[in-house]
Amino acid sequence: MVAPVLVALALAGAPGLASSSAAPVASEAWYGAPAVVADGASLVAYGLWLVELEGQPPSPVTYATIILGLGGALGGAPINHGLHGRPGRAAGSLALRLGALAIGGAAFITVFNEENCGNESQRCSGAVLVSVLALPLVVTMILDDALLARGPAPTAPAALAAHLGPWTDGRGARGLAFAARF
Repeated sequence: MVAPVLVALALAGAPGLASSSAAPVASEAWYGAPAVVADGASLVAYGLWLVELEGQPPSPVTYATIILGLGGALGGAPINHGLHGRPGRAAGSLALRLGALAIGGAAFITVFNEENCGNESQRCSGAVLVSVLALPLVVTMILDDALLARGPAPTAPAALAAHLGPWTDGRGARGLAFAARF
Protein backbone atom coordinates (compact mmCIF):
# COMPACT_ATOMS: atom_id res chain seq x y z
CA MET A 1 0.00 0.00 0.00
CA VAL A 2 2.91 2.35 0.69
CA ALA A 3 4.73 1.45 -2.55
CA PRO A 4 2.14 3.05 -4.90
CA VAL A 5 2.28 6.25 -2.85
CA LEU A 6 6.09 6.36 -3.05
CA VAL A 7 5.97 5.69 -6.79
CA ALA A 8 3.45 8.52 -7.30
CA LEU A 9 5.52 10.90 -5.16
CA ALA A 10 8.67 9.99 -7.07
CA LEU A 11 6.84 10.50 -10.37
CA ALA A 12 5.73 13.88 -9.09
CA GLY A 13 9.25 14.83 -8.05
CA ALA A 14 8.62 15.28 -4.34
CA PRO A 15 11.51 16.85 -2.41
CA GLY A 16 13.82 14.20 -1.03
CA LEU A 17 12.63 11.54 -3.50
CA ALA A 18 14.12 13.01 -6.66
CA SER A 19 17.29 11.51 -8.07
CA SER A 20 20.56 12.89 -6.75
CA SER A 21 21.79 13.63 -10.29
CA ALA A 22 19.35 16.51 -10.66
CA ALA A 23 20.89 19.94 -10.38
CA PRO A 24 20.05 21.60 -7.07
CA VAL A 25 17.62 24.48 -7.22
CA ALA A 26 18.97 27.68 -5.69
CA SER A 27 15.68 28.61 -4.04
CA GLU A 28 12.17 27.30 -4.14
CA ALA A 29 8.85 29.04 -3.85
CA TRP A 30 5.52 27.57 -2.77
CA TYR A 31 2.80 27.94 -5.40
CA GLY A 32 0.07 25.88 -3.75
CA ALA A 33 -2.45 28.60 -2.84
CA PRO A 34 -4.76 27.94 -5.85
CA ALA A 35 -4.70 24.22 -5.06
CA VAL A 36 -5.54 24.88 -1.41
CA VAL A 37 -8.51 27.01 -2.49
CA ALA A 38 -9.73 24.30 -4.91
CA ASP A 39 -9.31 21.61 -2.25
CA GLY A 40 -11.13 23.70 0.35
CA ALA A 41 -14.00 24.36 -2.04
CA SER A 42 -14.15 20.63 -2.82
CA LEU A 43 -14.40 19.79 0.88
CA VAL A 44 -17.18 22.36 1.30
CA ALA A 45 -19.04 20.77 -1.65
CA TYR A 46 -18.51 17.36 -0.06
CA GLY A 47 -19.97 18.64 3.22
CA LEU A 48 -22.96 20.11 1.40
CA TRP A 49 -23.48 16.80 -0.33
CA LEU A 50 -23.65 15.03 3.04
CA VAL A 51 -26.08 17.63 4.41
CA GLU A 52 -28.31 17.26 1.33
CA LEU A 53 -28.35 13.48 1.63
CA GLU A 54 -29.45 13.54 5.28
CA GLY A 55 -32.76 11.65 5.10
CA GLN A 56 -33.67 12.72 1.56
CA PRO A 57 -33.43 11.14 -1.87
CA PRO A 58 -30.73 12.63 -4.13
CA SER A 59 -31.71 15.74 -6.08
CA PRO A 60 -30.10 17.48 -9.08
CA VAL A 61 -28.35 19.81 -6.62
CA THR A 62 -26.88 16.77 -4.89
CA TYR A 63 -25.44 15.50 -8.15
CA ALA A 64 -24.08 18.96 -9.00
CA THR A 65 -22.25 19.23 -5.67
CA ILE A 66 -20.80 15.75 -6.16
CA ILE A 67 -19.50 16.66 -9.62
CA LEU A 68 -18.10 20.03 -8.48
CA GLY A 69 -16.50 18.50 -5.41
CA LEU A 70 -14.86 15.67 -7.31
CA GLY A 71 -13.79 17.99 -10.11
CA GLY A 72 -12.06 20.35 -7.71
CA ALA A 73 -10.53 17.53 -5.67
CA LEU A 74 -9.18 15.68 -8.69
CA GLY A 75 -8.36 18.59 -11.00
CA GLY A 76 -7.46 21.64 -8.92
CA ALA A 77 -3.93 20.75 -7.84
CA PRO A 78 -2.92 18.93 -11.06
CA ILE A 79 -4.01 21.96 -13.10
CA ASN A 80 -2.07 24.23 -10.75
CA HIS A 81 1.08 22.11 -11.19
CA GLY A 82 0.62 22.14 -14.96
CA LEU A 83 0.21 25.92 -15.06
CA HIS A 84 3.50 26.23 -13.19
CA GLY A 85 5.31 24.15 -15.80
CA ARG A 86 5.49 20.95 -13.72
CA PRO A 87 3.81 18.22 -15.84
CA GLY A 88 5.41 15.38 -13.86
CA ARG A 89 4.04 16.75 -10.63
CA ALA A 90 0.64 17.25 -12.27
CA ALA A 91 0.57 13.56 -13.28
CA GLY A 92 1.80 12.47 -9.85
CA SER A 93 -0.77 14.65 -8.13
CA LEU A 94 -3.59 13.16 -10.19
CA ALA A 95 -2.28 9.62 -9.52
CA LEU A 96 -2.13 10.30 -5.76
CA ARG A 97 -5.65 11.70 -5.71
CA LEU A 98 -7.11 8.84 -7.77
CA GLY A 99 -5.32 6.38 -5.50
CA ALA A 100 -6.75 8.07 -2.42
CA LEU A 101 -10.26 7.85 -3.87
CA ALA A 102 -9.68 4.17 -4.63
CA ILE A 103 -8.51 3.52 -1.06
CA GLY A 104 -11.46 5.45 0.36
CA GLY A 105 -13.87 3.64 -1.96
CA ALA A 106 -12.48 0.23 -1.01
CA ALA A 107 -12.75 1.10 2.69
CA PHE A 108 -16.29 2.35 2.11
CA ILE A 109 -17.34 -0.87 0.40
CA THR A 110 -15.72 -2.91 3.16
CA VAL A 111 -17.43 -1.02 5.99
CA PHE A 112 -20.79 -0.26 4.36
CA ASN A 113 -22.05 -3.57 3.17
CA GLU A 114 -25.48 -5.08 3.66
CA GLU A 115 -24.29 -7.19 6.58
CA ASN A 116 -22.98 -4.22 8.58
CA CYS A 117 -25.60 -1.64 7.62
CA GLY A 118 -28.73 -3.68 7.07
CA ASN A 119 -30.28 -2.52 10.33
CA GLU A 120 -29.01 1.09 10.08
CA SER A 121 -26.62 0.67 12.98
CA GLN A 122 -24.44 3.43 14.38
CA ARG A 123 -21.55 2.13 12.26
CA CYS A 124 -23.33 3.47 9.18
CA SER A 125 -23.76 7.06 10.34
CA GLY A 126 -22.77 10.11 8.32
CA ALA A 127 -19.68 10.69 10.49
CA VAL A 128 -18.37 7.24 9.64
CA LEU A 129 -19.13 7.89 5.97
CA VAL A 130 -17.09 11.10 6.06
CA SER A 131 -14.13 9.56 7.81
CA VAL A 132 -13.97 6.38 5.74
CA LEU A 133 -14.50 7.93 2.33
CA ALA A 134 -12.86 11.35 2.70
CA LEU A 135 -9.91 10.80 5.04
CA PRO A 136 -7.51 9.30 2.46
CA LEU A 137 -8.31 12.14 0.03
CA VAL A 138 -7.87 14.84 2.70
CA VAL A 139 -4.48 13.41 3.70
CA THR A 140 -3.46 13.33 0.04
CA MET A 141 -4.61 16.93 -0.45
CA ILE A 142 -2.45 18.06 2.48
CA LEU A 143 0.61 16.15 1.25
CA ASP A 144 0.17 17.36 -2.31
CA ASP A 145 -0.40 21.00 -1.39
CA ALA A 146 2.41 21.10 1.18
CA LEU A 147 5.12 19.01 -0.49
CA LEU A 148 4.58 18.99 -4.23
CA ALA A 149 3.53 22.59 -4.83
CA ARG A 150 7.07 23.92 -4.83
CA GLY A 151 9.16 25.08 -7.71
CA PRO A 152 11.99 27.38 -8.64
CA ALA A 153 11.52 30.83 -7.22
CA PRO A 154 10.62 33.35 -9.90
CA THR A 155 13.61 35.39 -10.90
CA ALA A 156 13.41 39.12 -10.55
CA PRO A 157 13.47 40.98 -13.83
CA ALA A 158 16.77 42.60 -14.66
CA ALA A 159 16.99 46.13 -13.42
CA LEU A 160 16.98 48.90 -15.97
CA ALA A 161 20.46 50.31 -16.25
CA ALA A 162 21.42 53.33 -18.28
CA HIS A 163 24.75 55.05 -18.74
CA LEU A 164 25.55 58.36 -20.34
CA GLY A 165 29.19 59.28 -20.84
CA PRO A 166 31.97 60.45 -23.13
CA TRP A 167 32.86 58.43 -26.19
CA THR A 168 35.95 58.29 -28.35
CA ASP A 169 36.70 56.07 -31.33
CA GLY A 170 40.49 56.05 -31.00
CA ARG A 171 41.03 58.34 -34.05
CA GLY A 172 40.23 61.53 -32.24
CA ALA A 173 36.47 61.65 -32.75
CA ARG A 174 34.57 62.40 -29.60
CA GLY A 175 30.95 62.36 -28.63
CA LEU A 176 28.40 61.49 -26.07
CA ALA A 177 27.36 57.83 -25.72
CA PHE A 178 24.21 56.39 -24.28
CA ALA A 179 24.00 52.72 -23.30
CA ALA A 180 21.07 50.94 -21.69
CA ARG A 181 20.26 47.47 -20.46
CA PHE A 182 16.65 46.39 -20.25
